[in-house]
Amino acid sequence: MWPFLMLHLLLLNPVLMQEIRLESLNDGPGILPFKLGSAKVISHYHSFIQYIDLHDLSDSIQSIDNQLRNFSPELHTKTRSLFEPHVTYLETKLHNILQQLKTFESDRAKRGLVDGFGSVIKSITGNLDYTDAQRYNQAIKLLQDNENKIVTELNSHITLSKDWSEHYSKIIDSIVKNQGQLETLFRKINDSIASRDDDLIKYAHLGQILLILGDNVDSVSHELYKLENVMSFIRTSTVHHGILNLDSVHVMIDNVTNLYGRERVIDLESREYFNIIRIGSYYVGNRIVIVYKFPIILPFTYDMYKLSIVPNRNNEVLIPPHPFLVLNKKDFKYIEAECPKSSNWYICENKHNLQGQLPPDCIQELITTQKKSSTCTSVTVALTTSAYEKLDDKHYSVSFPIPTKAHISCSQDSYRILQGSYLVILPHTCYLETSQFTITNINDRLKGQVLKLMDIPKDDTTITSTVPKANLNSINLDQLHEINTKISLQSPLHLEEETDYTLYHTTIPLYAIILSAGALIIGLIYRHYRMKRASRIPETSDENNLGRQAIYSVPETTKRIGTNQLPAQFTTNVFHTRCSTGGGVTEP
Repeated sequence: MWPFLMLHLLLLNPVLMQEIRLESLNDGPGILPFKLGSAKVISHYHSFIQYIDLHDLSDSIQSIDNQLRNFSPELHTKTRSLFEPHVTYLETKLHNILQQLKTFESDRAKRGLVDGFGSVIKSITGNLDYTDAQRYNQAIKLLQDNENKIVTELNSHITLSKDWSEHYSKIIDSIVKNQGQLETLFRKINDSIASRDDDLIKYAHLGQILLILGDNVDSVSHELYKLENVMSFIRTSTVHHGILNLDSVHVMIDNVTNLYGRERVIDLESREYFNIIRIGSYYVGNRIVIVYKFPIILPFTYDMYKLSIVPNRNNEVLIPPHPFLVLNKKDFKYIEAECPKSSNWYICENKHNLQGQLPPDCIQELITTQKKSSTCTSVTVALTTSAYEKLDDKHYSVSFPIPTKAHISCSQDSYRILQGSYLVILPHTCYLETSQFTITNINDRLKGQVLKLMDIPKDDTTITSTVPKANLNSINLDQLHEINTKISLQSPLHLEEETDYTLYHTTIPLYAIILSAGALIIGLIYRHYRMKRASRIPETSDENNLGRQAIYSVPETTKRIGTNQLPAQFTTNVFHTRCSTGGGVTEP
């Protein structure tokens, strides 16, 4: 029993005794290098060019269509009902393939530019720009006439692989071969008709023809499907095993190894090359050009460091040009961001964000020789609040400008007053808490190791040259959040509405003018009406008097001439009329 108990205590003791370590950086040079691991630097890319002529696929579709047309006359009364549904199916599928092919024909002028040979370069996608496309197009024109399977222009780092370019022409060769088989079968059918062989033999030959035609249609459809996948992955700048198989990757590796040497080719697992190979494409005429860019590295191994700025006891720091550094004994380069990591290496690109420096360099000498030279220019800073930087889950650099109470929790809880700069090493599930921040190790993911530089002498005032003091202020976001919360909780303000006197100054006078003008117009119309009516009254009275006189005028008395003469009757003469109202005769 005792041996098992002692073993249990021995296993449990390291867990119980783990503590947070605080290593002072007050006597440091003002910077803390954190080694991430080994790195490789890409010097350039070697390009492998593959071009696909859409005319070839169009010709293969046309060839299959001709085969179907030649097949249809061979169908007689008995065979038509048996094979016509299959022929119709193949014709429909072939039509769909033709429509699918038209989607690859780029008629758009987007990003279309004319190169030195007069070709229009269009639709540049992936990791390419116009200058790349123009350079590749010139290389194709210069190299495609070479008789070798793989032609290389070493100065331009370009390889034109005829094996890849001829991959899509193999389908045409297969269709041509099938065409010969079809002609042989047609001859056999004609011979069987001439010799009056059994219908069963003709059915078998026709069935073989349909199988060959179906294989041709499926071959073209499969190639178009693969081409669609290729273009889709190119648009996302991603290399996938569906568009570049492992055999092609091994061919690339062998080619660049023969050209540059094994030390210039990065050593990775086969599938990791898909993450570092870049891809792009562009259109020239009716041709799709696909470019695979394989990285070529410098023949050196570098160590990659993350540079953490940590003030020393004199509040001095060393500020690097960029936060990351790769170096070896002969060379060093500053980098803006952390490089991607494979299983073995950090892989950094040698482009504008990677700056090479000429010796001597202060930080490079500090790391390699542990000496602080006269080239080191320190900057005096004044922190106004506590600050920290995470190196990985286990390592943190912290700075306390004033005495600060810290709660340290690991196997046990404790409180300490901290001031100055420290390297904090946190075991798993432990944490350090202050009133301003909390740092903890939850996942325990380690990325590297700390390179602690030598301590500077406490009375060292002659080695470094200092620049004016810089005040570094941190933004207190907590106070900003509190103010924002208070503002959101406040009730809305009700502002007193001011009387708008615009109505009295503009609207009412306008209405008054309009009403006055209307009244004036109405008055003028009424006055004109009255005057016109008054002028008509005398004329009307004169006409009435004349009418009465004409109607009631008394005729003169007539005399009887004889006794036999009839007496005259009383008549009424109407003014301006010649008709009578009685039965007598009136004088005119």
